[in-house]
Amino acid sequence: MPRSRRTSPKAGKAASKVLRDGRSGKASKTAAGSALSQRAPPTEEQTMTTRRITRTQTRHVRVRRPNGSTRRVPVRIKTTVRVTRRPQ
Repeated sequence: MPRSRRTSPKAGKAASKVLRDGRSGKASKTAAGSALSQRAPPTEEQTMTTRRITRTQTRHVRVRRPNGSTRRVPVRIKTTVRVTRRPQ
C-alpha cells in the first residue's frame, strides 16, 4: 500500500539545509533524510515503467577501394529503443 504522506516544501527545504550542514548531528541527518524520502502516492502516469534497450549490431558495408574494387567492412551500429509498459 503506497504511503499517503508527503513532505511539505517548507519542511523539505529545512531538511535539505540540515543534510548540507556539516555541523548537524547524526540523529538530525537521519530525521531529515526520512522526511525527504516521503513521496506522494504514484499517479497513473508514474505507474508506467519505461526502460531503454540498447543493442549493438554488426553489419557489413561495401567500401570502394582506390583501384576500383570493393570490399566488405564490418560496422557496429548501436540502436536504442525506449519501451513503455504498465506493471502487471
